[in-house]
Amino acid sequence: MTKQLLLYCSKCPKKVRKKIQPLNFKLVPTKRMNALASKAGSSTSSTPLRIMSDDVSFEDSSFISSRAETINILDRFVDKMPEGSKEQLDSLLARSFYSGRVSFNLIENEFFKQWMRVLRPSYTPPSRKQLSTKMLDKEYSIVEALTKAEIELAESMTLISQSIFHKYGPRQLQKLGKIKYLL
Repeated sequence: MTKQLLLYCSKCPKKVRKKIQPLNFKLVPTKRMNALASKAGSSTSSTPLRIMSDDVSFEDSSFISSRAETINILDRFVDKMPEGSKEQLDSLLARSFYSGRVSFNLIENEFFKQWMRVLRPSYTPPSRKQLSTKMLDKEYSIVEALTKAEIELAESMTLISQSIFHKYGPRQLQKLGKIKYLL
């Protein structure tokens, strides 16, 4: 919101701009920056658009135009993730681990970490502990809710049981205690 008001809203009052403008830098459009650079004797084709000191003062803040370029040149090369992306990526990564029966130790593998840094430098994957506790519980509750919804919408159901009874007999089945149900 602050960026929008400072950079693109030409009808924003000067008093509001002065209050919301950060104290540690001033925004300068390209033309004004080039003029300042030529006075200093340096020619810059890729001029930074922020002055990071308070010792430079300007008479008024009218130099902020409605379409002033404010993105620093280096900002174009920095990988930034929107706020909701990390949760979505964490969830998808967790689902891939759970559905593929991948060991949680892979997340701590140095080559896997390097691969993730190359793929998305701004993303930090969850730890093995997060994958095996909090995220697993969250995904389980999501799958459980989806399953219950499917069961409620179903017109008919079939219950299938599979046991090891035919191979070992009833005594061995009591020792093993394994009966699988499929709904």
